[in-house]
Amino acid sequence: MKKNLHFLLLAVILAFLFISGTMNNSGSPGAKTGSPLDGANCTQCHTGGSTSEVSWISSSIPESGWIPGETYTLTINASHGSAKKIGFEITAENGTSKTGTFSLIDQSRTKLSNSNRAVTHTFAGNATTNGENSWELNWKAPDTAEGDITFYAAFNLANGDGTTNGDEIALSTLVVPVSSSTAVIEHSVNRLLVFPNPAVNRVNIKAPSEMQELVVYNAAGLRVRSYEHLNSSTHHFDLNGFTPGIYFLKALTGEGEIVHRIQKQ
Repeated sequence: MKKNLHFLLLAVILAFLFISGTMNNSGSPGAKTGSPLDGANCTQCHTGGSTSEVSWISSSIPESGWIPGETYTLTINASHGSAKKIGFEITAENGTSKTGTFSLIDQSRTKLSNSNRAVTHTFAGNATTNGENSWELNWKAPDTAEGDITFYAAFNLANGDGTTNGDEIALSTLVVPVSSSTAVIEHSVNRLLVFPNPAVNRVNIKAPSEMQELVVYNAAGLRVRSYEHLNSSTHHFDLNGFTPGIYFLKALTGEGEIVHRIQKQ
């Protein structure tokens, strides 16, 4: 009887050691990006030290900065000559909170983590090729201009021995500014009623009070059209000559400036 108990206890211990060494093959448990709000990274579970890496995170966000409500693609490239497996977790923060919305491009190799506020690898997404691994995912910018946003990512460069010993951890960040065009955006609580939006040929506008002037800016913050001496709470204009994309309407009213985002299809 004692022999059987000893055997059972040994089996439980071995199973626990196996699981503890491999359970994160299918992704980070969450909040391990090394960001200020997470306050932790993979070194809490994996031994072997950590390094800082640059250029492991890139994005389709232009140098001019991100635009509220737009969706961008993040590309993550990690490499380590002796790594048999590489896993990751990435999140986005504005200094005080998590920000933006993540979505998946390849659901077989990535998954949402930390209550959908981060993305991590799956079991199928941790294998390396010549010590390299890469992933792509989408991130939708917040609807309001929050200033600079930082992406934080932690990587487990695993040696593949089935334990948490001897792995190396890499940390990487990417800081993206808000577009300078948002200097004319989001400084009014009031909203214009704009329809249809997105629009193809024509835009109708209704303001909460009389408009004196209406200005249209493109995504780069350049004025592309203006209407003066309106003296009306309603207006409409056609989109002939507008290329498809994001534009911002700024209405000057007796209550101040009101800005609204539109999309030309």
